[in-house]
Amino acid sequence: MADEVRTAQPRVDVILPTHRGLPWVDEAIRSVLEQTYASLSLIVVDDASGDGTFAHVCERWSDDPRVTALALEVSQRAAGARMQALAASNAEWLAFVDQDDRWHPRKLELQLHHAALKPRADAVHTDCTHIDADGAPLPGSARRENAARARIHWDALEGEALARVCFRANRIRLGSSLVRRAAFEAAGGFDPALFGGEDWDFWVRFASAGRRIAHLPEPLLERRVHPQATSTARRAERIEGLYRACDLAAARDPFLAANLAQRLEALLRRELESGGGAAVRARLHERGESLAPGTRARLWLLSFAADLLPLGTQRQS
Repeated sequence: MADEVRTAQPRVDVILPTHRGLPWVDEAIRSVLEQTYASLSLIVVDDASGDGTFAHVCERWSDDPRVTALALEVSQRAAGARMQALAASNAEWLAFVDQDDRWHPRKLELQLHHAALKPRADAVHTDCTHIDADGAPLPGSARRENAARARIHWDALEGEALARVCFRANRIRLGSSLVRRAAFEAAGGFDPALFGGEDWDFWVRFASAGRRIAHLPEPLLERRVHPQATSTARRAERIEGLYRACDLAAARDPFLAANLAQRLEALLRRELESGGGAAVRARLHERGESLAPGTRARLWLLSFAADLLPLGTQRQS
């Protein structure tokens, strides 16, 4: 009977890229394999770690038939690694988890139930909580981003309207998402050339292609916030990738060009919250003409205040 139920369930392939992930990868893997939803496979793709991560995953998890481990000889970063893993995938649904994050045990079960209630949606994403480097909860730290997601009327949006929302600010955490494989492939997947902007770029293209996105307001992703995280490390490079992705999206979809100034302001404010006053002043010299004079002046003044921010107040994002 259990085999019959499992066969009737749509299968989910979970993609987990690793790079020097030894401190946390076992927790991420365990959170996938302990899902209450049975019909899943996990593809772990090691992005040329060189520190024993791949050997450890093979030794620790090779006895579980749901786990496939791949190794890349040359680093392709997370987006490239995910695309390589997808070549070994054929499930109807795709999900993604980062090496230092964890899932709630019912994540896939609840998302697939929600997808059945929203049959027009090609993706379902959720809210999140934050944990520290040791896995301890950080109460309240995800409140702002969860509230921002809640303000969006996801069910009412599609096409250009949804693309504009995704363009102005990405409210979707990739690790919280469940995506129909056919829709993912039709949208073109991730662009590995846009380090830092690949997730944002994907969701804009996904929406522009006419795909609908549902939101399940449950905190089913535990996102680890710590100094070694890719989102914290190489911050300047990641922000540069976001600017490139923004320019490409506006050029690709002219209806988004009207939102370019708003998006640029959001990126500049993000840099300010990271303490990048000097970088913001340089960016204003380069691209400030795209902004209203009052906005440009406010950001210029705020950039000097950002220089005085202590490191402990800089936002983790």
